[in-house]
Amino acid sequence: MNGQEVRRFTGHRNWVRSVAVTPDGRYVVSGSDDKTVRLWDLATGQEVRRFTGHEDCPRTLSERSKP
Repeated sequence: MNGQEVRRFTGHRNWVRSVAVTPDGRYVVSGSDDKTVRLWDLATGQEVRRFTGHEDCPRTLSERSKP
């Protein structure tokens, strides 16, 4: 690691307050003050899915695979 930006995720309209990486390292989940949770493809930086309808900022995220 040298501090160089590797990937930029563009989409949230406000501060990102929480981030989690899936156990397989393929996706990043982010929660923002824009009251959305977004799922990102780590390899491409593209948004895969957007979860809306939260009444407040999702401040804690955890990802787990199905058993």
